Amino acid sequence: MAGVNPMQEEALTTTPSPQTRSESPSPRVGGKRCVAYGCSNTNKDAVSMHGFPMANPSLLKQWVSFVRIKRNKWSGPTHHSVLCSKHFTQDCYPIKYRILEDSGHVVSKKSLVKDAIPTIQASSILSPPRPFTGCCEPGNPTPGPSSTPHIPKKRRMAFTKRENIRTLFQHEELEDNAAIAQQSETACGGAMDDSLSAPTVHEIPRRKMENAGCQVNLRKPYKSERVQTTPMLTHQICQTPVVKTASIGIQCQLLCAAAPSATSFPSDSSSSDSESQTPSIEEKDSSFHGTDTETDENESITSEDDRDNDQERKFIVYESNLLSLFESCPSCSGPTVGHVMQIWGSMVKVEQECGFCQHRRTWKSQPMIGSIPAGNLLLSCGILFSGSLPTKSIRLLKLVNIMAMSYDTFLRHQRHYMQPAILQVWQSHRELYVQHVVESGKAVCLGGDGRADTPGHSAKYGSYNMMDLEEGIVVDVQLVQSNEVKSSYHMEKEGLRRSVDYFNEAGVAIGELVTDRHVQIIKWVRENMPETNHYFDVWHVAKGLKKKLTALASEKECNELRPWIRSISNHIYWVAASTPAQDGELRWQKWLSVMNHIQNVHEGHGALFPRCAHGELVGRDRQKQWLTAGTKVCSKLEELVSSRQMKKDVPKLSSGHQTSSLEAYHSVVNQFAPKMYGFSYNGIMCRFILAALHYNENGQRAQATTRDGKACYRIDFPKHKKGEHTVRKVHVDCTYGYVKTLISIVEQLASSRTREVLPNVPPALCHEYLHPPKDEAVAQMKSRFQKI
Repeated sequence: MAGVNPMQEEALTTTPSPQTRSESPSPRVGGKRCVAYGCSNTNKDAVSMHGFPMANPSLLKQWVSFVRIKRNKWSGPTHHSVLCSKHFTQDCYPIKYRILEDSGHVVSKKSLVKDAIPTIQASSILSPPRPFTGCCEPGNPTPGPSSTPHIPKKRRMAFTKRENIRTLFQHEELEDNAAIAQQSETACGGAMDDSLSAPTVHEIPRRKMENAGCQVNLRKPYKSERVQTTPMLTHQICQTPVVKTASIGIQCQLLCAAAPSATSFPSDSSSSDSESQTPSIEEKDSSFHGTDTETDENESITSEDDRDNDQERKFIVYESNLLSLFESCPSCSGPTVGHVMQIWGSMVKVEQECGFCQHRRTWKSQPMIGSIPAGNLLLSCGILFSGSLPTKSIRLLKLVNIMAMSYDTFLRHQRHYMQPAILQVWQSHRELYVQHVVESGKAVCLGGDGRADTPGHSAKYGSYNMMDLEEGIVVDVQLVQSNEVKSSYHMEKEGLRRSVDYFNEAGVAIGELVTDRHVQIIKWVRENMPETNHYFDVWHVAKGLKKKLTALASEKECNELRPWIRSISNHIYWVAASTPAQDGELRWQKWLSVMNHIQNVHEGHGALFPRCAHGELVGRDRQKQWLTAGTKVCSKLEELVSSRQMKKDVPKLSSGHQTSSLEAYHSVVNQFAPKMYGFSYNGIMCRFILAALHYNENGQRAQATTRDGKACYRIDFPKHKKGEHTVRKVHVDCTYGYVKTLISIVEQLASSRTREVLPNVPPALCHEYLHPPKDEAVAQMKSRFQKI
């Protein structure tokens, strides 16, 4: 078998007989399979599976017609029938998936837009597997013992290692024969007859790489620094000179993975990094990169062959267990003692020296990214990108005595690497969104809402967030500091103005704008955006109305109104959803009809809405007691329903889009930037952006299903419902593709050792005040409890 390729030998040795293949059943592929002709994709083929729209008969008919173009005898869809994403164009998916894919994210599961229709048929049928011929060599085919199709068997790791070592031995044997032949030819001076000369050995080109399976060096073999050294001392037990021999068990050069190089430690460290070099007994090969060799202190891990630090697993190791690994010399196996030389945050540096062979090495627990230990930088990234607070996270590690970087180090990493990476990714996201919108040429429907960093009217920061209500993604975040405007009350209008200016400069047309009933925003939009339709969010109007109804029901002789509060609140939702925004008068008559309804009058509401739209009220619909006309509760309720404020708000209610998605985004912001903690300007801005990136990736997750394909739900009991339950959908787990993108940019910035300059920030709130010297302020300090 010396002339057989290792891969062909594996095929010969692992191919089962026809009888064996017939007896062993083929593995069952789990998941649903695409029903389109010529396509057999499953959810394991990196595609998204979409079920047939059973709830939409007209759309279902078009899907069925698509399948029957090439499967005219197909019986029809069931609840388990699916089509894969290969049959849908990009226009069938929301724009956020294209933005994520253009940014380098991998979207595993997609959801279709409304009224999506498959249009792409399979180009060809998958060809059947090629029958196994039993060929030993590609150039000399030989018929095999059977024509049964060959099912390739997955190679095991042990087999791969054996084949790699065998290939290495053949390579070394050919090189040795070539060297012997060259020496013989040189000794004979070329006078030897051609018939008596050594046989010609074809030179095998040397590959400039290391085998991933066995970590061997395919270059000219050298001596191993660990095994093939010659210690200049006698044996510890028998006191006889150690004979210079080669190891019987290791007759090839096993090359360990290259140790990541490190940079010099700062001069203000607790211990010095300088150390005296002990010359080795044998000269080291410059191409050898063993773990016990000393690395250059000015190098960094910028090689493409190095492993990704963020993907490699990390473990918590006790100091005693770590030092136990340095109890024996890697060169002569003599007893040694390793001691901790330096601790740099989460990185430890251990020095080991042998008293017998004078072997010495320095071991580091982490690679270096530029001049920063990888563990320290990745730990800082994990704290910020997860929305955690650095003080609490570092305190957690210190409480269990786990070494970590200091708070000042985290701030330095955040300022020079993490915040520039966040701003860079967010800028690319916004540019991709603007590019897609401009290319489509349509006007967008945006929803805007403001958020203060603290409760009340004394906020320092105010953010205004804009969301594309059709796509469901956050498209712009503006941050305003209170000293940039007259007071904190004006921050919301300033944020809207900056956001609208950004879209106007980018060439994005705003067709509709849905906001709350902020008075300053209403006036500014009316004066500066005349071509934009401005609507009010129904939830904000219903929320304010419900508070007033609850207060009215608490008054004397008005308790009868309490059972009707929910019905009146739901009625305003029905008015907005059932009537177009252009029919303002019809909306107003529908809204006023609630007064007649709660008094058991269901006709004569108005010319445009003469009677109620419901049928006969029986059963549970008659449980609430009708109100009596002329009573105190009816008089005050009529004043509230027909007030001047409601007259302005009801005709401008949004019928198609609401800002509930923005409120959900604000709940995500509370996880990244809690209101009870203070942040710097760039700090809170980057946390707002992180919340936007997280929401855009996970805001429209698919609903989780059981193994049988049933949708998952859960029942909650919110406090505000006072014992009543709420049914909620259970979604699939969140993904964090944006974090991987951020970490890769942070590593690039740290490796290049360039410090990005952040944009200018507004001056501090106290910059206009007089700053007295600290000594004078301390001397003038007085306390009410100071003893006279």
